[in-house]
Amino acid sequence: MGDYLLKSGLALLLMYIIYWFCIRHQHAFNINRIMIILSVLAASLYPFFQFNFGQYPQIHQTLEPIIVSGAAGSVSGYVANQSTNIFAIVYIVGVIAFAIRSVAGLATLHMMYRRFPKKDYKGFRLVMLEGDQSPFTFFNLLFLGKSYLNRCILDEIIVHEKAHLISWHTFDLMLMELMTIIHWFNPAVWLFKHDLKSEHEFFADQHVLKKGIDLSRYQKLLLQSNKGISLYLANYFN
Repeated sequence: MGDYLLKSGLALLLMYIIYWFCIRHQHAFNINRIMIILSVLAASLYPFFQFNFGQYPQIHQTLEPIIVSGAAGSVSGYVANQSTNIFAIVYIVGVIAFAIRSVAGLATLHMMYRRFPKKDYKGFRLVMLEGDQSPFTFFNLLFLGKSYLNRCILDEIIVHEKAHLISWHTFDLMLMELMTIIHWFNPAVWLFKHDLKSEHEFFADQHVLKKGIDLSRYQKLLLQSNKGISLYLANYFN
């Protein structure tokens, strides 16, 4: 396991450096999104494959074995085993903690879906929350506060969230949540996740403007939509 985490972790860092310098500043938001997903998958899967780039002559050399015995050998072996055990425990605790966070997020979504009134509207299942909760989607479920049920405002939100729905952005977030659980210690996976969410929102905003919605009114609506709870597995209207 340690060998896998080391190889995939270094690959993630390398992939993010390539993404940062070569891809990130492009304005093809959907392509950027695909490159992030492919980069993360490639880095995570490559340790399972072996690559042979041709045959090389082998050099055989007989070496005398070095035998470490006595107190020094015992102490060094004990220290190495203890270090490995400590790292393994810390890693497992991190995995459990982030897995619990993800399950708690799904449980919160389920609780809100069961608790609040619902209705179908333009391809979404609206879950009408209390107060001014900012709109967010999870697949075709659109959670939003009652203050956003004004028909004019709601239609603009629907256009934005429809871009997330038709592009399967929730699948992206679920995949990145899994990668975050496995690679929670690696800054590259957090940076990829942040950039992926940004690409989602850029793409949705571009989709809205192509539909002819007034830019100034849309910007005002975005600025007002930053209230309520925040869940890692949802696409927010922001």
